[in-house]
Amino acid sequence: MHPTKPDSAEVILEIGAEGGSLKIQRFHASDWTWKFNLKIDESTLAEFLDEVDEVDLVKESPPVDTFAEAIQLMNKYPWRELELISVHPEYADFIRSEMKDHQMLERSKYMNAQGHLTSGVAGSITKKLNQEGYDVYYDHERTPEYTGTIAVSIGKELVREKEISQLDIAVVERKSRRAIALIEIEETTDNPKKLIGDIFAVLMGNSIHLPGREEEVAVGEWTTLIVIGKGAGHEFRDGYIQETAIDARSALGTVNAKIGKIVIESFSAAADLEMKLTDKIYEAIRRYETLKVS
Repeated sequence: MHPTKPDSAEVILEIGAEGGSLKIQRFHASDWTWKFNLKIDESTLAEFLDEVDEVDLVKESPPVDTFAEAIQLMNKYPWRELELISVHPEYADFIRSEMKDHQMLERSKYMNAQGHLTSGVAGSITKKLNQEGYDVYYDHERTPEYTGTIAVSIGKELVREKEISQLDIAVVERKSRRAIALIEIEETTDNPKKLIGDIFAVLMGNSIHLPGREEEVAVGEWTTLIVIGKGAGHEFRDGYIQETAIDARSALGTVNAKIGKIVIESFSAAADLEMKLTDKIYEAIRRYETLKVS
């Protein structure tokens, strides 16, 4: 006996994230016993992919006999870390307890780890840049002078009600006090909303203040804004965001919109992050030196 087509299936659990969803469906077999399957839908990514890839955006598992087996299929994905969109009342208590317990554990791990990668990479490139006349400021730690909050403000002064965002790293020429590279690192994602938010949260400001002395650093055509996130395979999408942000700068009329270059980059591991970030910083320095000469 074969189950009826999943087209007539009832969705009993839907978990979502940017770019797609996971659904457990149930439907009756010809003997009226319940069957379950898992539907993976990534169709919202279609606009970023070649047509040949789109056939694999919606996939369904073969039927299984129990809800527990369907959960086992879903366990191949980090579903407990995603957003609960809907759940059938029969399974609500179990699903909410599963997500709550897991998310509490993951949130604890995330809070302990967040920023350690960024500060580690910043610390590793600091010594060399210091020797070349550049100061490196970075967030996520609280050691003297060069670490602390790098604040973006909508005013010229640094007051809490005018702060709209914070940066992870700032590379500043020691003599001129010009910001050569301003850097935001997304350690766990390259979600496009995050990247867009990182860019415009800086461009919409009118000043950037360094930690320690809360000094306002100079930004202009010589400054490169670097946003780097953990991910891969999104070059077309990232290029579109990058070019559109560059085109939109002139409409803002803010001081920080004078930033001359915007770069989006991705990384896959800590060593990869250090290599790519170092490359982008030295590209920003070479660009600055070229502008100074011209």
